[in-house]
Amino acid sequence: MNSTTRRSYSVNEKLVILADYKMGVNGCGFLALAKRHGIPPATLRGWWRDRDKLRAAVRNRQVASRSVRRLNGGGRKAAHEDVETQLHAWVLDRNEKGLRVKDAYMRLQALNIYRNLHGDDATGFDASTGWLARFKARKNLVSRRQTTTRTLPADAPRICREFIQRVQQLISEHNIKLRNIINMDQVPRYFETEPKSTIATRGSREVLLRKGGSSHKRFTATFTITADGKILQPHLLFSKLKNKPACPDGVLVDVNSTGMWNDNILAAHAKAVVCRRKETQLYREPVLYLIDSYACHVKLEQSEWLRRHNVFVLIIPPNLTNMLQPLDVAVNRGYQEFYRSRYDEYIAKALVDPVLQTPAGNLKVPRYSEVAQWTLDWIATKTVADITRAFQLCGLVPRESFLASVLHPPR
Repeated sequence: MNSTTRRSYSVNEKLVILADYKMGVNGCGFLALAKRHGIPPATLRGWWRDRDKLRAAVRNRQVASRSVRRLNGGGRKAAHEDVETQLHAWVLDRNEKGLRVKDAYMRLQALNIYRNLHGDDATGFDASTGWLARFKARKNLVSRRQTTTRTLPADAPRICREFIQRVQQLISEHNIKLRNIINMDQVPRYFETEPKSTIATRGSREVLLRKGGSSHKRFTATFTITADGKILQPHLLFSKLKNKPACPDGVLVDVNSTGMWNDNILAAHAKAVVCRRKETQLYREPVLYLIDSYACHVKLEQSEWLRRHNVFVLIIPPNLTNMLQPLDVAVNRGYQEFYRSRYDEYIAKALVDPVLQTPAGNLKVPRYSEVAQWTLDWIATKTVADITRAFQLCGLVPRESFLASVLHPPR
């Protein structure tokens, strides 16, 4: 073995090598592995002592185990560890408060911390860009865009149980049939699903990307399903329009300036889709209407008009729709994927059809009638089993209609 040649190994590579070690087995000990891989036996023994830490690093999503060579805390210690400790705490504090952190801010704050610790005239630390890069690597700090995530409440299990029990109670108390257990939810979409990047030659000084005039035009598709496996009449709300566009039969259409629902649209939808069914309008059968806690939805819970029609509105608890709302759990994602595939097919056609292009060469967005037809086509692909399964996964059906063992785990 060439003593002048040294190589570093990633966390994953270390674990792969250690997987061949078998205590007491000839040819699988430290000496045999050292000879096979060209690694000093003492190094292998050190890896073996830290095997639990290596495995924990692989499970840690914040550690790039395919490239990271050292465990946290390994390697040469920072020359100004006291400064870095306080600076890291300062960064985390600003993150929690939602305040911006930039490289320039970090360098200035590091100098402030150093002067507070060693005096205003202290020298020996200038918070250079090289030091900053090493500090960020040591503390696993990277530049991130603003993101949001849904956080489950601390008492989510209790809230879910109480909600399901409330559903079961209403179903039993009013003898609500499967066809009258209804869930409604909206799916906001943009007409254009094109990415914000394009393919160009590496090193190009300027990359132009023209967009269609409707790149920010949006619509909201609303679906209503019943526990016996039916999808009621869909609803499309188009933004930035004054007059309703012509669309195929079978789709309710509304327009406004924002593409977002309001109290009037919500009430009109409930009357048209829920209350005009013969089960509600003629037979006055009790209905359980499940909706999420979107702002205007909450007001619907107090609607006297719905109560007169024997409609019981139940609000799904906030931040739990991915567990308790059938449309969110097993239906809506399919529509988004279907729309994207149809949009890709439309783009493939528009690339070779001048009629579907603007004079400047941009691709026109799909017509309103096409979007409505795609929505109807997607509904045609859904089966009764798809819809009933969504309710069963959430446990929002009569007790004898589902098994607790098939409830989906939280995501």
